[in-house]
Amino acid sequence: MIVMKIGGAVLKSPDGFFRMASIINDTQKPAVVVISALAKTTRWLADAARAAEGLNPDEYKSALGRIIDFHSGLALNIFANERLAECLAFYDDTYNEILSYLDSIHITKELTPRTLDIILSFGEHLALKTIGLFLQGKVVRALALDAKEIIVTDNQFGRAKPISTATKKKINAKLIPILKENKVVLIPGFIARSIDGEITTMGMESSNLTAALLAELLGVDTLSIWTDVEGFMSADPRIVPDAVHLRGMTYRQAMKAANSGLKLFHPEMIDHAMTKNITLIYRSAIKPNGKRSIINDKIPAETPVLILKEDICFSRIQSISPVDSASVIRLIEEAPGVSLLAVDRTLDSLSYIYSDCHSESSIENVIIPDTANPEQFRNCSLITVMNINLGLSLKLLPEISECFDNSGKEIFITSGVEKNTFKLLLPKEIGRDVLKKLHEIIYPE
Repeated sequence: MIVMKIGGAVLKSPDGFFRMASIINDTQKPAVVVISALAKTTRWLADAARAAEGLNPDEYKSALGRIIDFHSGLALNIFANERLAECLAFYDDTYNEILSYLDSIHITKELTPRTLDIILSFGEHLALKTIGLFLQGKVVRALALDAKEIIVTDNQFGRAKPISTATKKKINAKLIPILKENKVVLIPGFIARSIDGEITTMGMESSNLTAALLAELLGVDTLSIWTDVEGFMSADPRIVPDAVHLRGMTYRQAMKAANSGLKLFHPEMIDHAMTKNITLIYRSAIKPNGKRSIINDKIPAETPVLILKEDICFSRIQSISPVDSASVIRLIEEAPGVSLLAVDRTLDSLSYIYSDCHSESSIENVIIPDTANPEQFRNCSLITVMNINLGLSLKLLPEISECFDNSGKEIFITSGVEKNTFKLLLPKEIGRDVLKKLHEIIYPE
């Protein structure tokens, strides 16, 4: 049995769809293929939902129209028969269904985590329908199965945790019988259903978590993840064209990279893989026979890895007691859509870096003690450099200062907090330039 994940970035163009079909046809059967929303659909849906809370209904209708136009344009290029009409009709129905939720949000001026999860789930529905119809006639014995029928989670909207025992029962009842018929089963990632029957999502970029969970519960020892790049690199090749290919990472290195914002990984995906010693193989759908990267405990990354996470926030609170500090951190960790990235505490101060994924206002619900003096910096970028020795870390500091002393921007540097790790927090507008400069220093030609 084979379990694989095909990323939404692969399927942003007609060429990607045909590459996907070729990969699946060349794969041993039975097979489980986990897919995700196409291109940036999840982000677009979140934008539409937030816009619905505003005063102008044209904004969220325009955002929703953009999503349907993207899918329709794709369908016109990959379908040439009656499946096109079926697909476009499905898009129209989906548009009206999403619009009804957005109109309700606009009337009440309230976007709850429960409603947001429902709206975000439509991205996977659109992808599953499109991919399922496309593969008819191209992949023998392919069947689409809604993840909400087999993945069971708790009730934490926006960051739901899968419940393995309940999910295993669903898999045995609904998925295993299909696989015994030697079929290919398409399953969307990211979405699930809670123990109370509510639609939930498991966090941004969690389609890989779905794939790892299925690999674990189906008892396979390898999970292939197909993206639009060859394995993983020393930095994002879209930003740093000269990024160096990495043969692999250990599970713990991958966990640290995931917690630092590397989108290719999901922390809980690594956890599930590590528990059952599942080897993760990252491959390129564009170059199937090209380079690949592996996550297990046999091939560690021995050279520095640079990770850029954008659109994050930094808060600094002076004059706060240890008890209040612990309370604030706990509330942040529980806030819907908020991902806590780093914390620095002293006896009377607290600093924390976080990503506010779903709602710009969710972090504001965290109650800061009246005696505190908070400072907040939005629109920041966080650069993490892993596998860096102290000597090289010290070398970077004057280089950064020399390049950006005249920028007029405030830069926060924390090094030595974690072993062999260097972190740099800075304004978003200079983040990519700094990443390129750091990579140039670490990896000179």
